[in-house]
Amino acid sequence: MALLSAVGGLLIIGIGINLLKLGQINIENLLLSLPMAALLAWIYQQLVSSKRLV
Repeated sequence: MALLSAVGGLLIIGIGINLLKLGQINIENLLLSLPMAALLAWIYQQLVSSKRLV
């Protein structure tokens, strides 16, 4: 869950930068990071719970 919060926070910062016209960040290109973060967190949790990775 912390990983998703971190990714979401970065997306919100990017949106804020765009709104304040401090720079141009293409948020659409970063949207794939949300499902990827969820997938990686799930894989890590499965590996840790099966004691394959410590």
